[in-house]
Amino acid sequence: MPQAMGDGTDIDAPSHAASLEAAERHVKEMEDLEDYYAGADKDNKLAEVASAVEASLDRATEILDGAQLLELKSRVLYLRGRATSFLAGQERAAETLLSKAIKLDPQLREAWNGLGEVYWNLKDVAQAKQCFEQALDLCGPNPISLRNLSMALRALNCNEQQTRAENYSKALAKAKEAVALCADDPLSWETLGNAYVGDFIVNARRPDEVNRALIAYEKAETAYERLGKQNHSLYFNRGMAAKYVEDYQLALKSFETAHGLGSTAAADEARKVLELTQRLAGVVERKNGLKARRLKELTADMQMQGTGCRTIQEMQAGTNGQAPVVARVISIVDRNDEVPVIVVCCDALSEFFALALYNAGMQRLADTLAPMETLVRIQKPRLRLVSVSDPHGKTWNYPCLSVGHPAEVLLADGSTLAATAVESVVFSTGVGRAPPEKAEKGRAPPANNKVVTATSSVTLVECQRRLQQVAKEAGVSGRGRAAVIEAMTPFVRALVGSELGADAGGRLGRIETMFARIGRGEVHTEDSEQHGKRYAPGYVEGLSPNMPFHDAQALPWCHQLKQHWTDIRDELRAHLHDSGVWVPGAYADSNKAYAPDWKIAGVLTADKWQAPKRWRRTQSIIKQLPDVLPFEVFFARMPPHSTIAAHSDNLNYIMTSHLALELEAGGCSILVGNEERDWEEGEMLVFDTSYIHKCWNDSDRNRYVLVFRFWHPDLTLEERRAIHFSHSLLASTPNPEKMGQGGPARATMSVIDE
Repeated sequence: MPQAMGDGTDIDAPSHAASLEAAERHVKEMEDLEDYYAGADKDNKLAEVASAVEASLDRATEILDGAQLLELKSRVLYLRGRATSFLAGQERAAETLLSKAIKLDPQLREAWNGLGEVYWNLKDVAQAKQCFEQALDLCGPNPISLRNLSMALRALNCNEQQTRAENYSKALAKAKEAVALCADDPLSWETLGNAYVGDFIVNARRPDEVNRALIAYEKAETAYERLGKQNHSLYFNRGMAAKYVEDYQLALKSFETAHGLGSTAAADEARKVLELTQRLAGVVERKNGLKARRLKELTADMQMQGTGCRTIQEMQAGTNGQAPVVARVISIVDRNDEVPVIVVCCDALSEFFALALYNAGMQRLADTLAPMETLVRIQKPRLRLVSVSDPHGKTWNYPCLSVGHPAEVLLADGSTLAATAVESVVFSTGVGRAPPEKAEKGRAPPANNKVVTATSSVTLVECQRRLQQVAKEAGVSGRGRAAVIEAMTPFVRALVGSELGADAGGRLGRIETMFARIGRGEVHTEDSEQHGKRYAPGYVEGLSPNMPFHDAQALPWCHQLKQHWTDIRDELRAHLHDSGVWVPGAYADSNKAYAPDWKIAGVLTADKWQAPKRWRRTQSIIKQLPDVLPFEVFFARMPPHSTIAAHSDNLNYIMTSHLALELEAGGCSILVGNEERDWEEGEMLVFDTSYIHKCWNDSDRNRYVLVFRFWHPDLTLEERRAIHFSHSLLASTPNPEKMGQGGPARATMSVIDE
């Protein structure tokens, strides 16, 4: 018999608190079973633990008196509802219990999240989304609501492609927020990886978006390992992502792991990977079974076409710089619309390889390319040697060139494959395309009253000439820069459409929003306690992460650049005192205001390599960097005991990185927003210079860094080209507000860039 205390209460009688804690432990056990267990007896195990939850809650409610029970009733209802939600066919019962819990306590975050998951299981995605949003609005940011909202946004059924694309962009942003709140949560990292893949698929991003997904999956795997857990969905999704970027060995390994953890679809995916790689390796090795005489016929006219071009051998040897590759199309691999489309080609030396085309339509390519006939010129290809070993130890190899968009492949007549572009597809299921964007009502037409559309055949020179005429008319009418920006927008849309396909000009919503804001003279500003002040006339919405400093370790090219830092430093040292090497920079007038002593030595400016004999080694290293598009590169010298005053670079779509080459340790610092960092030789800093930033060199030595400015990786190809065209158009257009003032008119874009 239990001993009794003086007041008649049993010493070992369980308290209500202990019973509630036991119920919560059992609910957590059910969550783990749901997420990580794939055995055939899963439903039985869940039912057993659910009974334990009920028993614990029954003990707790027996002990509580009326007032105590009322106080904790919402918690009890939540735990009952959460446990019920894991039982097959009990979703409506769980919905009732969780709804009652929320009614009693609207700030019970776990109940909102649990109810959202119930609606998710009922396939009511819109209701699920509302629950996760309510959890965030009423209870504040938390990783569970954010990652679940990310999934809901991607699952919403949208008729409008633009809305769907926006949802996927928002989903990626929410997943990033979840990871930022809890970097140790494996489910948040896994959700981020899925969001990157979804963004790649729906918004036609380049393959480097999938590489970011692979990084997220790797971090998820590490977080799972710390918890001693594994999740078959992580490995299956990582396998699909690896397949997209042709890392077939990682895909095979991931599918095998997923299959071992209970994934029923993984074995079939692993089989398809092996079949594809074996097939391609065989075609390349046997040269598609073609005889030497036939190969000679196929390559006879390629030497002349290939003047100034590379072969596969030259790419493997790293010679002939960034020249394109000329090749003959041999066959198109039928993969049921999987990503990427693969075309077997041979070069001028009869070397066979696979050409992987992203954002291209299989049928459109088949209608355009004639096997054994069509010659293609591949611009800026990325070479990789695909190597896959099967379970029996047999290894299959073949060279592969990857191209991010068909517009980067030219035909013999000088046209591109842009017309074959389509949006990417999800697991062999095609998605609809957005129609070309229509001109806004009330918008003033360009000069000569000729309206430019996305399907117009236009040239940059023609658009520059017509925009200059608009500027002259605007100078007379007094409408000024606003008229120029307004007229420029359809020109940009048409140029993008002409280069990347008719409907590409209709996917520029964020860029046209920026143009409209610039035309109105508006500036995007922020001033937060966490990140500090921001000032950006040139601001593209939705680029993330939205913070002063970015993680250089998350960018593979940063690691590769760092490996060569001593080579770059030594080349700089060899030319430190060359005549004319140091100049004030592109914006000398504004530089005088905040950095009169700061000087640069150009390496890449306006898409042109500067002083190639002087910076031969540095430029060679930069050209080999993966997954980054440089905008501007230069060496920067900051004298001892000097400062660069607080300023903004005015653009958030161009990121900045510094590779520190030579300085006095501990004597040089940079403040970006509210975050201060020191430069360290051989290390990199990556930051957003639309935040107000300033620098100090308090040492007795010059500070030398390599400044590498690059296009923000969240921009699409269409968006980058649109901005590029806008720079070119505005740089050749006189500012109507400066006309007739006795001096040369300034280019309109300089108002933003300075």
